[in-house]
Amino acid sequence: MKKNGWIVIIVTLIALLLPAAGIQIALHGKTVPLDKGQQKTVMDGTQSGEAGNGVQTDVSENGAQTDTAPEEPTPAPVTEEQKAYYLSLEAACSDTLSDGTQMRLLATDRACGSSYYTLIGVKDGECTFVNTDPFNGSGGEALFITFLDQETEGRWQTGYAGLAYSGGSLGSFYITEDGGRHFQSLEISEPQIPLSDDTTYCPFIMPEEVYEENGAIYLVMGQGPDGDYHDETGYPSGLYRAEDGHTFRYVKSIYRERAED
Repeated sequence: MKKNGWIVIIVTLIALLLPAAGIQIALHGKTVPLDKGQQKTVMDGTQSGEAGNGVQTDVSENGAQTDTAPEEPTPAPVTEEQKAYYLSLEAACSDTLSDGTQMRLLATDRACGSSYYTLIGVKDGECTFVNTDPFNGSGGEALFITFLDQETEGRWQTGYAGLAYSGGSLGSFYITEDGGRHFQSLEISEPQIPLSDDTTYCPFIMPEEVYEENGAIYLVMGQGPDGDYHDETGYPSGLYRAEDGHTFRYVKSIYRERAED
């Protein structure tokens, strides 16, 4: 049999077998079903629609390209029994908005000494699931959640949360700008405090409180339960300020009542 005849047979077999396996190959903008419902757009035999900036590129039959924003995932239905269970849990920390909605961080799972949290909103006895993983997979002990800005279209947008981890010896600081649906961690500048032996270090490792004053956002960073840095005045905490709500810079040391062990 000639070589071309073998090629025709092989191509025919591939065309018959791939659809049976639930896989379709398409070129020039045809939709490719993957894994029972997941879809990607294929152009010239390669996956497109993943531009790297969260924008999906679709190609119509006539070759025109259109950019569409990614859709928010549809949450799974929540039963009344599940709502009742979450409402029965004691909040690790919470903040009440001006419309009466209480934003609660609930410890809903625990592993290796760390708690993992879910953020819900509660108003008039009704429970709304806001974020089932506010700390993006990280566990520890939730310290606070605080929403600061005015509501936009009925939703408070910008808020902050603190998380202690590594047995309470370290802390991380998070911001949300969409009412709690997504959080990201913020890096905090570390001032180097001079010690008596001519070395320096930063004792301020634990986010304790955030508040707004005169148009700026202030963050108080404490030493955590193991902190032992002190001077003639007492055990200081670090006060940080952000003009843009993101970039917190050290301002000065402040002295607050130290929690008893």
